[in-house]
Amino acid sequence: MTILKPTTVYLVGLEDGDYVFPFTKIGVALSMKSRLGSLNTGTPFNCFAYREYLFQHRSDALRAEKSALALLNDRKAKGEWVHGRPDEIAPIVRHLLIDKSPREKSIWERLDRTPKVSLWDPINKCLKGTPESRGALH
Repeated sequence: MTILKPTTVYLVGLEDGDYVFPFTKIGVALSMKSRLGSLNTGTPFNCFAYREYLFQHRSDALRAEKSALALLNDRKAKGEWVHGRPDEIAPIVRHLLIDKSPREKSIWERLDRTPKVSLWDPINKCLKGTPESRGALH
């Protein structure tokens, strides 16, 4: 008899007090509690779970994660981190994953505490205020 372990595709945000950084991590985990623990060990800021998409099969979760990261390739920061706050990234990923996920779980809505203006410049594909964005605007 095969025992199924639900696997989560998650969106994690990064915060410092009331400020939510314009970065989101998209990843896969069997346990969000232990994954958040390991993420918070390696950063001076607080990582928080924003969304979880639960899958019955790990292979489906891995395919969904890969598809989400491919869709957001133009926002790639490093590894599984993409430019954009979780509230900006969630609608894109949800649209991609919702039909494949048996259950979506909203962990923590932070819209009232996030900056109203995004720091991501989608035209120049860089953070606003960086040399890349200033050079592109002149």
